[in-house]
Amino acid sequence: MAACTLERLLEEAERRRPGGGPRRHVAPLPEQRVGQQQPRAQPPLSEVIAAIDRYVADALERKRGVVLPSFCRIGWQVVRLRSGPSFRPYFQLLEPFCRSYNVRGAKQGSLDGEVCPMEELNVSKVAIRFSSKLTKDHVFSGLRAVVQQIGEVAGQGRPLNVQLSFGKLVAQERELRFEMAPEFLAQISGADKQQAETRLAEGLVDAKASAVSGERRVTIDGAECGSQIGGRSPRDRQARRGTPMFQRVAEGAEVPQY
Repeated sequence: MAACTLERLLEEAERRRPGGGPRRHVAPLPEQRVGQQQPRAQPPLSEVIAAIDRYVADALERKRGVVLPSFCRIGWQVVRLRSGPSFRPYFQLLEPFCRSYNVRGAKQGSLDGEVCPMEELNVSKVAIRFSSKLTKDHVFSGLRAVVQQIGEVAGQGRPLNVQLSFGKLVAQERELRFEMAPEFLAQISGADKQQAETRLAEGLVDAKASAVSGERRVTIDGAECGSQIGGRSPRDRQARRGTPMFQRVAEGAEVPQY
C-alpha cells in the first residue's frame, strides 16, 4: 500500500470539512440586501499547514520546541558532552492523541538528555507573522482538521509519509515517528560546532594570557630580558654569558674553580 503523502492527507481532510472543501466566493442572491455580510471563505488547508510549518521551523532554529495542541511535542534534547552541548531531535505524541486513535509513538531521544523549553503553538502569531491572509480561527480549525486526519490514517494502520520543510512525519503499523531533515540537522549541528570552536579558542587565549601574566622582567646592562619564574630564560643566560667576570662577582654570582 502506497504511503499517504501530505497532498493526499490534505485532500482527504478537505473532504471532511463542512461543505466538503474550501468555500468559494459566490455572487449574492437578488433577495440578499446590499451590505449584508457574506460567509467568509475558508482558505485551503495547504496554506494553513505552510504557515504552521514556517512557525515551527523558526522555533527550531532558535533551539526551542513547539507543542501542537492535541497532537505532539517537537523540539530538541540537549545532551551535555565534554566538547559542549549537543542538540538532538525530540518528538513525543501526546497521550490524548494516542488514546483517541489507538496509536503509539516510537521511542526517540536520549534518557540522559534535557528537553529544550517548549512553547504552545500561538495561532495568533502564526496568522500575523507567518501568513498574509489567515486568521487565528483559520489556523485553529485547519490544524484541528489535519491532526484529526493524521489520527484517522495512522489509526487505520495505513502508512504515512508527510514531508515538511524541517523533516517528515512517518507512520507504520500504528506507530508514528518524526525524522528531522538532514540539511536542517546539519545546520543546527554546524552552529553547535562553531560555538564549541569559539569557546576552545577563547580558552586558549585565556591560558596564554595567564602564562604571560606569570612572566617577570629583569634588567641586565640596561637591557630588559624575560625570565620565567623558577628559572632563567635563554635570553637571560645569553646576556649573563657576555657579562664581565668582575661584574658577575659583584652581583654575587658563583666563580668557577679551575
